[in-house]
Amino acid sequence: NEYVKELGPLRFDAIPLVEMVDDGTATFKHNLDPNASHHRGGMSAAQASRFSAGAKKVASAGAGPKNRNARVMQELSTLATSLPVNECSSIFVRADETRPDVIKALITGPEGTPYQNGAFEFDVLLPTDYPQSPPLVHFCTTGRGSVHFNPNLYPCGKVCLSLLGTWSGPRWEPDRSSLLQVLVSIQALILVENPWLNEPGMEDSSEAAQCDAYRRKIRFHTLRTAVLGQINNPPSVFSDIVRIHFAKRAESVLAQCDEWEKEQTEADEIKAKALKDAQKKQQEQQAKAKQKAEKANTASKAADKGKGGGSKASP
Repeated sequence: NEYVKELGPLRFDAIPLVEMVDDGTATFKHNLDPNASHHRGGMSAAQASRFSAGAKKVASAGAGPKNRNARVMQELSTLATSLPVNECSSIFVRADETRPDVIKALITGPEGTPYQNGAFEFDVLLPTDYPQSPPLVHFCTTGRGSVHFNPNLYPCGKVCLSLLGTWSGPRWEPDRSSLLQVLVSIQALILVENPWLNEPGMEDSSEAAQCDAYRRKIRFHTLRTAVLGQINNPPSVFSDIVRIHFAKRAESVLAQCDEWEKEQTEADEIKAKALKDAQKKQQEQQAKAKQKAEKANTASKAADKGKGGGSKASP
């Protein structure tokens, strides 16, 4: 189809992301700059320090071990042909043309999820001992640190995924795991239909009302931050991708807005009716309690009056 025809060839590219300066260190463009305040996006000092340290190690590592370079180039070659690109959901990657361990990724939200059609950006750094250690991944589409898109995607940029060592589950295996696996896992395991179930302890939750309420909240954030926000201010590295994506998905986005608005209106009406019914029930209970109290009070007065009348009749 037209979407794949236009965006398929753009799934991967090598572009300038890092600039070497006179003292031999590197400066990072856009959100990859470890010293930029906007990169922290609400990170705690400890988290920012860890990510910056990782970035600086990568920047100063030079070519790195031969086997590491071979592994990185092998993985990038795989990404160039294997990244999924289709209308339902896609993954796009940009690596620095001279430092391929400095990477940015863009994932479009899968259909049927509250992330549908949104454009979600991630920074990736491959550590100096890669692949012995997993990649460092930072989530960028946070509305400047104001949006909590998922229990596994923090406003500070932290990504919780077992492959990254930040979540429970299968761990990173140097001989088997890959960056492609990490990106597809984010797409399939985090950007899901019911993100509420990613909350610790809620994996087997049957609370449909909570799931629906959380999903509607995420929908709002997706439209405001990952759709409108990206259309109005696209990430420069992926500006061509964002422009084509939303042009090709325009009808889908409009239909999605109509559907989500309708469902939100219905949910609001149900909530309003439930509140009204609860208030009515409370008023009825209060009226019954008042009536019961009045009857008890009347009976008590009658009993007291009877006792008083009996004493007057005594000789």
